[in-house]
Amino acid sequence: MSDLPGGLEGRPTQNRPPPSCPGEIMSRASLLTASALLLAPTALLAPEARAAGPLEAATALAADHGLAAPDMAVSCTPMGRVLELASALPLPPMMRMQLSEEPSGRLMMSLLDPAQAKARGFDLEGGVTMLMWEREQKSHAVSVPFSGAAVQVQELLDQLGPNQAGDDGRSWSTLSKGGEDLWVLEEGALVMQPDGAPAGTWERPALLEGLPEVDGCLVYASPDDLPGKDGPSEVDLAMFLPLSGGAPMLVRFALPQAAPEVFSSARRGPVGGNSLEAPSVVMTVGVPLFELVELIADEAKIDPADLEFVRSKVTLEPGMTLAFFGKPDAMDVAAVVPVTDGGGQPIKTRRLVRLIYKGMKREGMAVTREGKDSFTALVGDRTIYLRAAPGAVVAGTNGLAVQQAAFGMGEPWVSPELAAHAAEWPVAVGGGQSMGPQGSVSVLMGLRSSQGYWEMATEVKVDDPTGQLGRAMAAGMGMAMMAAGPKFQEMQLRAKRAEVPGYVDAIYTAQLAQEASFDQGYVAAPPSPRDPEALDAEEVAWTGGAAWEQLAFAPSEDVRGTYWVEVSEDGKSFVVHGMIDADADGVPARWSRTLGGELVQHTPKEVY
Repeated sequence: MSDLPGGLEGRPTQNRPPPSCPGEIMSRASLLTASALLLAPTALLAPEARAAGPLEAATALAADHGLAAPDMAVSCTPMGRVLELASALPLPPMMRMQLSEEPSGRLMMSLLDPAQAKARGFDLEGGVTMLMWEREQKSHAVSVPFSGAAVQVQELLDQLGPNQAGDDGRSWSTLSKGGEDLWVLEEGALVMQPDGAPAGTWERPALLEGLPEVDGCLVYASPDDLPGKDGPSEVDLAMFLPLSGGAPMLVRFALPQAAPEVFSSARRGPVGGNSLEAPSVVMTVGVPLFELVELIADEAKIDPADLEFVRSKVTLEPGMTLAFFGKPDAMDVAAVVPVTDGGGQPIKTRRLVRLIYKGMKREGMAVTREGKDSFTALVGDRTIYLRAAPGAVVAGTNGLAVQQAAFGMGEPWVSPELAAHAAEWPVAVGGGQSMGPQGSVSVLMGLRSSQGYWEMATEVKVDDPTGQLGRAMAAGMGMAMMAAGPKFQEMQLRAKRAEVPGYVDAIYTAQLAQEASFDQGYVAAPPSPRDPEALDAEEVAWTGGAAWEQLAFAPSEDVRGTYWVEVSEDGKSFVVHGMIDADADGVPARWSRTLGGELVQHTPKEVY
């Protein structure tokens, strides 16, 4: 049974194989933050269920519709995992309140419940994809994994409301424009047709190849109008965010000038360092330092003859380790730099320290000897400490840490996890915070070059054995919201009350889908999970029953409201009811929705 106009159901799809020849496409590095923010809303609109991963999904959507390379692509797989993570995020009461007052907002909140999204026809195992074009004509194509009936599609579009028209005059609930279908139900996917998108073939750029093959979200951007001092510049950007672990978050970008080969691999592991105070952040550099200096010699105005003279005397080996202490706004640093002579043999760094001291003094700098193998220098308003150590020079603004590192006192800076990370990433960063028995949070980051582009990785691990970290974060957010103003309690009540209109709409859609799929009439369902007279402010588990199972409706979480369905005597109509008493004052708020009608709130806005 289908009453969907415009040929929405049954539109055949093309069976073109995805392009396999990699090519170069431009992208915008400055869109990184905006791209990440797009993930949350786009996750509800965007890879195809027919594709295995986000990269394949993005390619398949372009190939199936004969589309040229997009300026931007966002793709997440699977949709169910995206919804789980999105629903776990704390939604501020004000935002929840605002969303509950708009049809599209209520729909979005209902879709954050995976069970409700599945009941509405979405395929949670599939992916969501959005392709966008900005250069010639603004346009986009969207694919959502969908296995439900056509009537469910119509209900979803109707719920988005008639007042969501864009600049082109279309609304989300419009099924066609100018005789062409806007939304098409294809094989396992609901697709928004690309209106005005350039036709062609998308040859996937090498920047996207080799990304982790795990559940995650892909963001790709390729504009060509970044401002630069020599005119518009071109930058490609790709970002991958894993959804279920198994890989770090990766960011790749290709600049007009290829990433230096020196950063392609670590030549040597970190030499490390020690101190009695644990550093907040540790960085390791596994590439030859003189090669780094050569890269910046021109901009730093370093005389090549001076650089060559120093290189003939000493070699700054790979493996430098930097430790940062204190808070970000007032951080001190200590660094251990491995040193050999020009021929690669060990060198007595005392002599090197004395040479550095004499050189700085000749330049008129404020230096003070602290012993045979150490001195301090005043640079601006900061004091720099420099001390000789076996096979290395130790320097920094944290004098105590410099001394302890030179003598090997205290605990190592480099953890086993960071050492293993540094073997893979030429520039590696590790940091974290321990909360004792409550757990800890640790972060690993890396930077390297690969095939001429830059690649960065970030991995965050949270150890929360008692759950206290999560509770502490929730409590902190709660205190922050309480401090927002005297209307906090009202905001809380409105946020709790927003459960009812969302579930009434979801039950309404479930009725339509059940009748369309089985053609057995509408289903009357008794109040669940409790009688309206038993309502209070507490959440209770859903009880359901045979009628609710027939409707395939069951919230995945406890609910505060109660819901039931009445069917007319002739069986041709129904009414969905929902009630809640969020403030436990004995006066419940009530909504209903009749077949063919809109959602109706029967109680005043101040009733919760």
